[in-house]
Order: sequence, then C-alpha cells, then structure tokens
Amino acid sequence: SRRALELFVETEQPDALAKMGKLGVFSYSQDATLEEQLSLKGVLFRYESNGSFIPNDREIMTGDSTALFYACYPYVPGVTPEDTLLLRAPYEEYLYGREISRSFGERFTVRMCMQCATSLLRLRLESQDITDRLHKVSVAGQQLFTHARYSPYTGEWYELSEANRPIEYRFDRVMNNYQYVDVLLPPVDSSSDITVVVGMNAKEYTLHTTVPRLKRGEMTQLN
Repeated sequence: SRRALELFVETEQPDALAKMGKLGVFSYSQDATLEEQLSLKGVLFRYESNGSFIPNDREIMTGDSTALFYACYPYVPGVTPEDTLLLRAPYEEYLYGREISRSFGERFTVRMCMQCATSLLRLRLESQDITDRLHKVSVAGQQLFTHARYSPYTGEWYELSEANRPIEYRFDRVMNNYQYVDVLLPPVDSSSDITVVVGMNAKEYTLHTTVPRLKRGEMTQLN
C-alpha cells in the first residue's frame, strides 16, 4: 500500500542537519507508477525535526519497496546519479547519502547516512598581536587540484586536474591571537608538498610543508 515518504538522516554531527536545511533526493524504481517515478527525479526535501526530512512542496506517496534512493547536499536541480558537475576551487562542502535501512509504518521511512565527499585541510594561523589583520590566504600543492568533476548523488570525483595552482581566500579579519581557515578539497591517495601564503598587515608570509594523503571525510590540521 502507498504511504507518505520521509527520509531519516544521520550524520557524524547531529547539529549539521538543521544547518543543511534541505537535501536533493533521487530515486530509481522498477515497480512504481509513472506518477511516483516522476515525483522522485531530483526532488527538494526539507528538514522537519529529529533527523526527519520531508518533501518541500507536497507529500510524495509511494508503495515501491524496491526503489533505490540517493540523496545529496547541496541540492542541485536537474541532476541525476549519472551526472557530474564541473567544479573549480575554492570548493564547498558536499555530502551524499547512503541508505542504511527502510521501514513501513505510518510512513515509508528510508534511513540514510550523509557522508562527506571532501577532505578538509584546516589551517590554524596564530599571531602574537590580537589587532593583526588577516587579509589573504592561498594554498597550492602537488595533490591539491583546482578543477574536478563531481557526482552529487554518489560522492565520486573524476578528472582531477590543474594542481599546483593557488586556491585563494580573501578576508578582513582581526586575528584575536588565532584564526582558522578551512580548505575543502577532493580526496587524494598520496601525500603532497604544499605552499601556504598568508597575507597579514599588508605583508606576506610563506610556509612550505608536506601533508599526508587527504582522505575523504577526514581533517588534516596545520598549526
């Protein structure tokens, strides 16, 4: 029998769900009606409460227990699990859903775990003068790729290219002793020599170092 569809989503950081707010949902179905199939081709779901996401516009009714479900953040209209996007650095945070289980009760509930598709390189920048002003940070490295293709619903990266080009961020921040700068990157399987350039008080400071391989969903911090 047909029931209203909802997603129950888990992440490593529970407060991230409310911050995300909305997800894209796509489904492949063998047994659904044409109406059901069309209603789940890249639909916007919004956060309700306690991990529950429901369709943003109207209820979606389905009874197809064989459907395959995909989820992505952020929502990208018109994209399927076969599609890729051409991305350029600096990158955003991208998450994709993996189904854990499903159940039929008052609603058809699909439980999914949202996983991070990027690697996080976190720079902890320190200053002895709290009034110092940070105005620029750039990062470049052998395995830091500035162009890539990305599949939002599967979390896969393809055609990584244009390494060793600066990924630059502009700021106007008071240091207050230290600041964090987060650099999101496609994951890679090998270590990399990198160059970090920090612009502070109209001067530039350069650091050459090596980072370990930047794994999917993991953070590497440089102090």
